[in-house]
Amino acid sequence: MNAFPSTMMDEELNLWDFLERAAALFGRKEVVSRLHTGEVHRTTYAEVYQRARRLMGGLRALGVGVGDRVATLGFNHFRHLEAYFAVPGMGAVLHTANPRLSPKEIAYILNHAEDKVLLFDPNLLPLVEAIRGELKTVQHFVVMDEKAPEGYLAYEEALGEEADPVRVPERAACGMAYTTGTTGLPIPLVRLRVADEEGRPVPKDGKALGEVQLKGPWITGGYYGNEEATRSALTPDGFFRTGDIAVWDEERYVEIKDRLKDLIKSGGEWISSVDLENALMGHPKVKEAAVVAIPHPKWQERPLAVVVPRGEKPTPEELNEHLLKAGFAKWQLPDAYVFAEEIPRTSAGKFLKRALREQYKNYYGGA
Repeated sequence: MNAFPSTMMDEELNLWDFLERAAALFGRKEVVSRLHTGEVHRTTYAEVYQRARRLMGGLRALGVGVGDRVATLGFNHFRHLEAYFAVPGMGAVLHTANPRLSPKEIAYILNHAEDKVLLFDPNLLPLVEAIRGELKTVQHFVVMDEKAPEGYLAYEEALGEEADPVRVPERAACGMAYTTGTTGLPIPLVRLRVADEEGRPVPKDGKALGEVQLKGPWITGGYYGNEEATRSALTPDGFFRTGDIAVWDEERYVEIKDRLKDLIKSGGEWISSVDLENALMGHPKVKEAAVVAIPHPKWQERPLAVVVPRGEKPTPEELNEHLLKAGFAKWQLPDAYVFAEEIPRTSAGKFLKRALREQYKNYYGGA
């Protein structure tokens, strides 16, 4: 089929153009950030642009080239902003690592990404020192500060001569990140469906459960260095499986009900752990509650609730009565309640249900 040719310019989209435009049109506008010391720092877009060009020159002198990964461990401040533009501006890939992860997790993802340079905040020096010996590919450790201890390079000293950007193809990677389980909301040009296990859209009745699946230019098409995870994350027709379980209505409004891995399948019926948790935490004697699926010899899985009391400990009968009044059917109620002083959490502050499932996996006698 011969499509009618476009007369539009074929100009590659590039992140560097955003900073260049900001410097040209709004060069005197301030960029304000707070440093780790508590000091408020002020600069301008013109200065950010000039220093980002110097960072490109400095990184190039350190051996960073097109496609190389540059990691950062830092928070929101002007030097980190400079790196956000300089690294992809020179054709390299910015890898923003999460400093709230455990040292073991950070070391793993820096090695997996094969980062060549690590930029980090000075207050994170103890963390970097703890993992430095485990990092296999990082050749340069740059402290995002004016000075650095022996064996490290200060950011201000790493700045080199101003360099011109490298205009790589717009489909080239500009950044990479390792998820902690958070899923974003759909944005323009994204196709969304709530589908069953076969990829068929479920009824738009606000009741039928399905998985949220996405497809579009802003959606990841795979996982770096992990073909098995890529295969399991994509449907045969190319939709990304988010792992979020939801319902939708006739106007395509979506309500997230749970995570696929956290749903409880009991006797062929689904039970939402999130709905149970929210209802339980509405009880005046409950501070926190996490509900997990535990293997059951008869029903495949049954819910178990781990509850942190608020003062006086509630009885299971009180909690069941509360859930029934909230609209739950009797078969949806937890078979047991475990009372604890605290519930383990992930680095993102979410309940670490994986640990609870492992801890209580034999509570009902197994599947």
